[in-house]
Amino acid sequence: MVLRALYWIPIFGWLLRDAVHGDTLSRILFVVNLLVLWALAVMIFGYAAIIIPALLLTPTILAIIVVFTLGR
Repeated sequence: MVLRALYWIPIFGWLLRDAVHGDTLSRILFVVNLLVLWALAVMIFGYAAIIIPALLLTPTILAIIVVFTLGR
């Protein structure tokens, strides 16, 4: 349901739909496009574009570490 909602975003949705339903090259190009978008964000917003995703991923990585150490 969330994925179908993301398909309605004009440019990102087209790329995402092609990555999900397309071949391997489409998936690689989707990742390359995301990296280029992140590089442009770093050029425009500076160091904050690197720090904010890292801070947002910190709880996720901590949860993964906790799950792995619990042995489940």
